[in-house]
Amino acid sequence: MKKISLFFLLIAVFTVSACSSPSTDVTKEYIEKNTKENLSKKEVEKIFGKPKGTITENKYESWLYDSGENVDDGNPSLESVASEDIMDEKIKYQLFVVFEKDKAIQYSYFYKKDDNVWQYRTTGKKGSASDEQASTFDE
Repeated sequence: MKKISLFFLLIAVFTVSACSSPSTDVTKEYIEKNTKENLSKKEVEKIFGKPKGTITENKYESWLYDSGENVDDGNPSLESVASEDIMDEKIKYQLFVVFEKDKAIQYSYFYKKDDNVWQYRTTGKKGSASDEQASTFDE
């Protein structure tokens, strides 16, 4: 009986864990497809999972998502983009979601393309997106 109970407990834990974060890799295309203007915090969390870090400054709250552990000190920074980690492919991306009055007003997705870090930025409103080189690294 104890083995069966433990089995069902483990299934429940894995089910809850699987629901807390997206099952897909976050790509630029995923951002384009899933972001919308004025999504609530709950809606953003449903799409991207729980953020790795948050910061509130004045009337804005920012959430950070990335594809791995930041190497520097283990804590993701909301102060700057981890460009070197993206370039070294220690992480695939960083996504910053900015909220005002509990509504998402901007998504900034940083990723590696053509040996540089690029930023795809959108408000979620159709036609609001820009995709530009964020930094250059000369070796």
